[in-house]
Amino acid sequence: MKCSVPTAPQGGGVALCALLPVDAYPGPLENKRAKFSAMTVESRAVAKSEAAREISRAMVSLFKKYTGRGPSFARTHIHEELVVTVLGDTMTPAEQTLKGEDRAEMVREQRRVFQDAFRREAIAMVEEITGRRVVAFLSDHAVEPDYASEVFVFERPESV
Repeated sequence: MKCSVPTAPQGGGVALCALLPVDAYPGPLENKRAKFSAMTVESRAVAKSEAAREISRAMVSLFKKYTGRGPSFARTHIHEELVVTVLGDTMTPAEQTLKGEDRAEMVREQRRVFQDAFRREAIAMVEEITGRRVVAFLSDHAVEPDYASEVFVFERPESV
């Protein structure tokens, strides 16, 4: 495979291309994938970092929309085959009361209901931001300490 956009980094030097098998990703996300596949390694790392921030912000917004309160912090990691978002300080005052009454399982049950409710929105958001198709969404919540994790598994390219 050749780099379809052989541009040198700012200040000269050798262009490094990160190529993805674009033809392995048919569908509406193809244009975004094609653009991403022709980026230099440096610009791809910047795009990945920006995408991670965008996903973190979107997940905080989803939590706020569905629970009435957003987490205090969120960090997203984008890997070859998946996206992992870790959120902290996610519980509402009502959930904190339940935790204080040793009803942690009830908090987890409530969270599963919310996570099922925002599943489609979360998947669509990650697909839009990354340009990759999500085939699985995994979600869980720890009550003590108060952390949630949202994991999105990407479709594997046919060439793998």
